[in-house]
Amino acid sequence: ASKDGATPLRVTAVGSVANVILDWVLCRRYPGQAAGASGAASALAALISGVYLFHRLKQQGLFPRPLVLPRRRDIRPFLSFAGPVFLLLIVKSATFTQMTAYASGLITTEAAAHQLFVSLLFLTGVAVGTPLSWAAQSFMPESLQPQVEVDSDGESGEAKASLKKRVDPVTCLRALLIVAAGCSGLAGVTVMLSLRFGTFLFTRDAEVVAAMLSPGPVVALIVFVMLYPMFLVLEGTLIAARKLRLAFVLSSLFLGCNASLFYLLRRLHCLSLGALWGASAASLLLTVAASFLVAVRVCDQVPRQDSPRSSRVRLLRRP
Repeated sequence: ASKDGATPLRVTAVGSVANVILDWVLCRRYPGQAAGASGAASALAALISGVYLFHRLKQQGLFPRPLVLPRRRDIRPFLSFAGPVFLLLIVKSATFTQMTAYASGLITTEAAAHQLFVSLLFLTGVAVGTPLSWAAQSFMPESLQPQVEVDSDGESGEAKASLKKRVDPVTCLRALLIVAAGCSGLAGVTVMLSLRFGTFLFTRDAEVVAAMLSPGPVVALIVFVMLYPMFLVLEGTLIAARKLRLAFVLSSLFLGCNASLFYLLRRLHCLSLGALWGASAASLLLTVAASFLVAVRVCDQVPRQDSPRSSRVRLLRRP
C-alpha cells in the first residue's frame, strides 16, 4: 500500500537465509528427527522475519502508536475484504493440492517429476507473479478511482493538477501486463535452462530426470509458468478494484476446469504427467483470457475526466 517493494524483499530474504541456516544446523544436530527439525527451523525463520518486519515498520513510522484494539464496527469492513482474499488463497491451494492428488496416481517416476515441476513453478512463475500482483494492488487503486472535475479558484488549481497526473486505468493495466509478459518470458527461459543444465540440483535419479525431460511435460510446464504471472497480475487488478467476487469466480473457474479435465483424463485412462500439466495449462489459459476481459471491462467502467460520465464536484471555500 505504501509502494515500498524493498522492505518486503528484505523481509523475505532474511527469512529465507535464516531458514537455510537453521535447517542446516538443526537437521545436523537431530538427524533422526529431520522432519521435526525442519519444521522448527521454518517456525524460527518466520519468527525472525516477523521481528525484522516489526523493526522496519517502527523505523519508517508505519507501526501504529499507541496500539489500539479494533472496535466491533472496525472488524466488519476488514472481514469484508480479508475474507474473500483468504478464500482466493484457499482456492489456489486447493488447485495445487488437486494436481498433486491426481499426480500421486501416476507411476513413481512421474509422481516424483511432478513434485519437482511444482518446485520449479514456485521458484519461477509464483516468485515472479506474486510481486507483480502486489504491484497491481498498490498502483491500480489510484487509477481506478473516478476522476472528478473541480470548479473553484485557488486550491482547485492544485487539485486539477493532481487529477491530470492520474494515470488512466487501462494504461496502468497495459503497463503491468507488459512487465508481466517480460517477466513471464524470463521465467520460461529459467525453466528451460534449469531443465537443460540444472536437473542435478533437484535429483540424480536417472529415471526421474528422463520423466522431467520428456517433451510433452516440459512444454506444458513452460506454458503454465509463463501464464501464471499474467493470472496473478489480473487477479491483483480485480482485488485493487474491490471486485473480490469476480476474482473468486475466476479462481474457481480455474479449479473447476482442472477438476473436470483431470476426471475426464482418468476415466479415459489417459492421465499422464504431460496430460496433467497440459490440462492445467489449458485451464489456466482459459482463466487468463476470462480474467483479461473482466479486468479490461472493469477499467473501462471508470469514468474519465474528459468523459461525459465523469462526475463534477464543486469545492466551496470556507469563509
